[in-house]
Amino acid sequence: SIDVLLVTNDENTYLSTALSVINEVDLTVKNPPASIPGSYDIVVYSNVNPDRILQGTVQKGRDTVENGGGVVIQAQEDMSRVGYGDLLPVSTSATQSGGSVRVVSDDPLVEGIDFSSPDQYLKASLEDGTAIANTSDGSPILAVSGRTLYYGFIEESSEFKFNYLYPVFWKRAVYRLSGRERLSSMNVETGDSLTFSNTQTV
Repeated sequence: SIDVLLVTNDENTYLSTALSVINEVDLTVKNPPASIPGSYDIVVYSNVNPDRILQGTVQKGRDTVENGGGVVIQAQEDMSRVGYGDLLPVSTSATQSGGSVRVVSDDPLVEGIDFSSPDQYLKASLEDGTAIANTSDGSPILAVSGRTLYYGFIEESSEFKFNYLYPVFWKRAVYRLSGRERLSSMNVETGDSLTFSNTQTV
């Protein structure tokens, strides 16, 4: 199983449902300032109250990454007050209105997905990692750095949660951030060819 922790004070049921329907995921939801014992493969921060979250809860994300796991940080209007610091691959500022979304990478995470324009988003600049999708003013709205994902869609201002590919996106993200391979990619059909950069024993 993939142990996923969702840290939230205002649960986004679209997100929690998309995560919970993944067969391999064991989802735990915690509301700050609740203590969070144990370890997880992925920590997701969504709709967090800056006045209630403990710095130990943010440190849980850092510890998860250091131990080979992943972290997702979803944008919210008062995000600068949460104190994510070096966990964020972007720096954010004021809320912006309108603008389109353009995929700027051939990353498998967004393959075949068309993102609708958000009503609002945070103006942002990339600090580390790679931007996968940008808004029309160049602000990264999806960015990855190692096993950290910045999900820049403010949920109440985004129609993407109604897209039938919304759960597909999160399934891809879970596999990627946890470092797990899907069975389909581990089982190769007879007659297929495998290419390796160095000599390998198969």
